[in-house]
Amino acid sequence: MLSSVSEQLLNIGNTINRLESVAEAQSIKLNNLISFRSTMRDTDIAEESSNYIRYQILQQASATLLASSRNLKAQNVMGLLNSVN
Repeated sequence: MLSSVSEQLLNIGNTINRLESVAEAQSIKLNNLISFRSTMRDTDIAEESSNYIRYQILQQASATLLASSRNLKAQNVMGLLNSVN
């Protein structure tokens, strides 16, 4: 009888330990979620939109300059070839 009570107490203790472990893991997840939500709220949408548009404009300008430089090189080569004739 005493060993049966001891086994039950041991099982209850093990269950409590597992529940505490799960509760701690859930608490960590909740804190991470709260932190993420705070970060998302702190993000300045106007600033991020402005940065996105600025980078798009820079990318388009770079592509245009690259295309122009290729045309200039081709024109220079053609000019040199024409001057040789």
